[in-house]
Amino acid sequence: MAGEKTNGDPGFFDLLSSFKLSSIFKKKEPEEEAIYPLADAKHDWATALEQFHAGNYDQATLLFRRAVENLLKANCPGWGSKGLSSDLLILSKKAYFSEPPVVVTKALAFLNPHCTRVKSVYNYDFANEVKDKSYLVIRWIAEQRPSYSTFDPDLAQAGHKKK
Repeated sequence: MAGEKTNGDPGFFDLLSSFKLSSIFKKKEPEEEAIYPLADAKHDWATALEQFHAGNYDQATLLFRRAVENLLKANCPGWGSKGLSSDLLILSKKAYFSEPPVVVTKALAFLNPHCTRVKSVYNYDFANEVKDKSYLVIRWIAEQRPSYSTFDPDLAQAGHKKK
């Protein structure tokens, strides 16, 4: 018969019930909101270093930037609420840090647009510049906040010396 299951195969309605119509109509975000932004920032930084030293500059560039974003979010009051901006300059203001030095503001502005995945565009020099600017911002955040809301990028970097 047309509607019967045979040999344990799922029927039409079984397949339909596992399909979520909301996935068609809901706008997908490029990245899920961080659940634990400090832990995510540490993980992103370590993974970015691994990707950078493996020559995966596209992935490293995005992860360096995301580490900065997550660290800024970890320092924002109410970071658990959805809808925090991904704009690094806005996040640095929401975190109630002192006015950043010009060099940090320029680093945040430089890192800001690099949040979407672009394939085969980034080379070593560009990824290295992103790494250096991310490191600068992370060190500035560490100076602004106690250790419970930041991390030491040098600890992660110690195992990844430049070849």
